[in-house]
Amino acid sequence: MRNSYIGLLVVVGINGVMFVLPFFSPLVMLNYVLASSPVWLVLTRALWFTDGGANVLWPYFEIWGVGVSFVVLVLVAVLGGRRFYQVDLA
Repeated sequence: MRNSYIGLLVVVGINGVMFVLPFFSPLVMLNYVLASSPVWLVLTRALWFTDGGANVLWPYFEIWGVGVSFVVLVLVAVLGGRRFYQVDLA
């Protein structure tokens, strides 16, 4: 994005949607997937490496969530770097 303020607002908007959507979504599977997003991983850190009870769909959800988030972040960074790569002409 050419404007960093708009980029910040887009990131805040995406994180806001990932935070609010599980409260309003009737799809249970979508709620579990969104619970592995970086936003909810930080908010549910008390459940990390514990039983978690009914709030955990699969074991080691925190490791999977952090790993997938890292891969997505690296892909976004690489694609952003390619998009805005400039050759130094000096």
